[in-house]
Amino acid sequence: MGLITNIEDLNPVIQEKITNALKTQIEAQALDVYNNLPDKYNDYLKTEIAKAENSMLKMIEASRLNGAILPKISEIYVWNKERKRCLEKLLEESVENAQQPQQAQPKQETTASTIPTINDTDKEKSVFGKALQKQYMSLNNGSYKWTLTKSLLAYMCGRLYCGDRIKEDNSDYSQNYIKGNTQMPAQEVKALFGVDVASNRYSLKTPPRNSWKVDELFKRNGASK
Repeated sequence: MGLITNIEDLNPVIQEKITNALKTQIEAQALDVYNNLPDKYNDYLKTEIAKAENSMLKMIEASRLNGAILPKISEIYVWNKERKRCLEKLLEESVENAQQPQQAQPKQETTASTIPTINDTDKEKSVFGKALQKQYMSLNNGSYKWTLTKSLLAYMCGRLYCGDRIKEDNSDYSQNYIKGNTQMPAQEVKALFGVDVASNRYSLKTPPRNSWKVDELFKRNGASK
């Protein structure tokens, strides 16, 4: 058996470990740089991409040596390949966002007392308030327009209303998505956001791509997982 270069050809357990690590490590680290050093964000991504490419080349060289442990070398190669792909996607999104003209949004007061919610809880008001500030959604005449993916809306609502949570295993770069037992208030969510996300939430087996954007809404306001 030669060097494995595609994640689909790895053991399913290794595939899941790598996929989860992209969220808990690569996307999380990128978010930290974006929040604390926004002017250095693109340079950081480019540097990390170059590191991943260099590691891939080293693994190719290592695979040609006598006595090479190909399963481990393959895992490291694929990890860096997927890491590079993830970083390139983040860089592409960053460049696209910078090129888009900033449209002036009509000013609308969004104090805690005026933010529409379903259960009128402090947690909802805090999460929605931060989502509005980050322009993940906009408010118009008492209802919201979500600007991210539908899967991310379903993920946010699952965490808010169903008791969904993330459990991280520090002994390994893995992340468990645990769904709660509370039923989604589907009709109320549809009335508030104009879309039905119950089926999207049901289909989620792992946090959706860019789930950190939703996670930060909870972490930064102190809401529990």
